[in-house]
Amino acid sequence: LEAALSVLGENVLLNQGLAEVHLHNYEYGFKSDEETLQKAEEYTRKVIRLKPKSAEGYYLLGRIERFRGSVIKAIGYFRSALATDPNHSSALLFLANGLGLHAGKPRLAEPLLARLREIDPLTPLFLFVSGYIQLLDGKPDHALLTFQYMMNIEPDAAAFGIFSIAITQAWQVRYDEVFRLADESIS
Repeated sequence: LEAALSVLGENVLLNQGLAEVHLHNYEYGFKSDEETLQKAEEYTRKVIRLKPKSAEGYYLLGRIERFRGSVIKAIGYFRSALATDPNHSSALLFLANGLGLHAGKPRLAEPLLARLREIDPLTPLFLFVSGYIQLLDGKPDHALLTFQYMMNIEPDAAAFGIFSIAITQAWQVRYDEVFRLADESIS
């Protein structure tokens, strides 16, 4: 991405990509420090400078606020992104996640997930978030089906699926199944 910037010059998508790289590094623990968030903010400011009031800019600001600990601000930015582009799949996903998991409002997340299913039905992240929202909404059997489906369409996400199924079964006090999954995963 940096090499492409040096060839093409300032570009919204390339700066968004670089912001995303830093946000993923932060989220997945590769480099979860203030410097990483500041780099993400630097690239986000470039996106906003190049394309003010863009869905991309609002979405990135929402991700940053989420890591800063302000779910309310993050939700506001994700809503702004969707007001600008109702089909922004990442904003739909993160708004559903924010409302359903962080704010404890799974019913508010359902229409967002339904819309996301329409525009991007095969993304395992959509299924991952859907399953956890179903679980927190008191529908563990639905969550199990969702996690199993996620594993079927995206075998590379099997670790997330197995972990999520184990959590769901632990909530259902099916400890024998949890231990069986753990044993299978280790083998």
